[in-house]
Amino acid sequence: ERKLHDTIELLNETQLQLIEAEKLKTIGRLAAGVAHEVKNPLAVIRLGLEYLQKKLQQSDEAIELLDDMLIATDKANKVIFELLDYSAPHELSMEPRNINEVIEKVLNMTRHNFTKAHVIVSQNLSDDLPLVAIDESKLDQVFINLLLNAIGAMPSGGQVDIRSYCERMTATGDNVSSKLTELFNIGDPMVIVEIADTGSGIDHTHLAKIFEPFFSTKTTGQGTGLGLSVTKSIVDMHRGLITLENIEGDATGVRVRLYFPTVSPHEP
Repeated sequence: ERKLHDTIELLNETQLQLIEAEKLKTIGRLAAGVAHEVKNPLAVIRLGLEYLQKKLQQSDEAIELLDDMLIATDKANKVIFELLDYSAPHELSMEPRNINEVIEKVLNMTRHNFTKAHVIVSQNLSDDLPLVAIDESKLDQVFINLLLNAIGAMPSGGQVDIRSYCERMTATGDNVSSKLTELFNIGDPMVIVEIADTGSGIDHTHLAKIFEPFFSTKTTGQGTGLGLSVTKSIVDMHRGLITLENIEGDATGVRVRLYFPTVSPHEP
């Protein structure tokens, strides 16, 4: 009877997960349709604004208004592209790469953001990482999202620590059904990237929802709630794992860990 009860509970839980997955697929299809319908009109509006800017050079008030309209259009465009990233099927172009090169490139791209926000970057990247099969442009997006989130969590400045290293899966730990043990077998090498910030951390009631689409702790207008959801979907497509946790102890902040399977020396 106990086994039957446990089986029924598992079936009910699985049914709820399937229902939730179908809901998300429906939301994805709806988001893709809305995004495609809105993208073209926004492009026309932007072209019109740029044309008017050239024609109205003599009026400071008109130029200021057009600048505000361009900023608003760009924000709307960003929402559209995030919706498309979340909902559209992705074609990955995977190549064996050293993940440190991607990190270095993204840090160079976001250098101005760190300087402007008075955030110090500390790097501890391992010199002997094995190669990882990645789509570099997609992984750029992952690291940019995570770094900009870290900057946003420290409005008065702070520090971001980035670390990369290789580790073998040595044990299943306490939870043999965890996502990590689903993706990696004991003995498998993993490339791990950690990004930690010194922000205020995330409310514990929000941690379980942080990767859900459209969930955001930011105020209205500051984010769509799709950034981390898109990030997770990209990591999933790389057969990797992303985790997020509050830093425990005297320090505060958030630590994100990314786990990626390595490329075997015998793979092409």
